[in-house]
Amino acid sequence: MRHRPQRLSFRSLDFANATEFQLENLFKACEAATFGLDQRDVLDESYRKAGKMNVNRFGINFSPFESGILDIVSDFLLRCHSGKTALKMELYKLNVYGKYQRVS
Repeated sequence: MRHRPQRLSFRSLDFANATEFQLENLFKACEAATFGLDQRDVLDESYRKAGKMNVNRFGINFSPFESGILDIVSDFLLRCHSGKTALKMELYKLNVYGKYQRVS
């Protein structure tokens, strides 16, 4: 069974320059993450060991609106649609994968 989330405090974490220690502490601060299988939420760490942190437990200094990524993704995904179709981006959790985990 996975450990309980620890109450760690980070002022900031630069993912491009994070140390192994910082990333390990981030992973420890997460709850165990489930994944969907046959319409159920499953926790199977032999298949995928991942953590999650809900949006009320972290902040991010990135705006998809100011960066222009929302326009790029919208143009790509909705290029075949005419009219007023809108795309909504919403941050709801951070997924954190353990060392050497593959995202599928």
